Amino acid sequence: MRDVKRRIETYSFYDRSAISSHLEAMAAKGWQLERITSSFWYYRRAQPQKLRYAVTYYPSGSAFDPEPNPGLGELYELCEHAGWEYVTGFAEMNIFVNSRENPTPLETDPAVDLVAIEKSAKRRLMKPYWAILVIGVVVAFLGIGGFINDPVYSLSGVWGLPMGVVFLLLGIAAAAELRSYYRWRALARTAAERGERVKTCSPVR
Repeated sequence: MRDVKRRIETYSFYDRSAISSHLEAMAAKGWQLERITSSFWYYRRAQPQKLRYAVTYYPSGSAFDPEPNPGLGELYELCEHAGWEYVTGFAEMNIFVNSRENPTPLETDPAVDLVAIEKSAKRRLMKPYWAILVIGVVVAFLGIGGFINDPVYSLSGVWGLPMGVVFLLLGIAAAAELRSYYRWRALARTAAERGERVKTCSPVR
């Protein structure tokens, strides 16, 4: 029986609501998150527990940081003082766990919380997905346009219609991700003005 499970998770970077709920469900099944890489999430087998997870964002964080910077160190200490234990993180995202039934929330100011998510998402989500969308549309246009002009030649190589279709799908996926984020951000900004929060959501969830 394996003690370590490796999975590809498709949650949006900013979708902390779904990430927290997922990790709590995994812990209840006896799998606790151990670490995150750019490709996989690793879980270690443990006794099934009812745990609470929280996801925070530190805009100055980076996947290439050799060690936690002073700002992150201070964040960890504050969270630990509130009963939250640091689990792992990737780039700007940090994940904490708490065994208490009703732990103290890590984030208390919706406006400050939203700013941290927006700054982190700008680096980790908006820039790369806008790039994917633009490239996807251009390559898809060239591939499909080439098929219309010369169907035989376009179908005879990888860089014709097949590649155009692939990049078209990538562009659609990027557009769906961006649309979902912008819709949530608009709702979150309105809610933050009232001192409230809006749950995050991924386009594929």
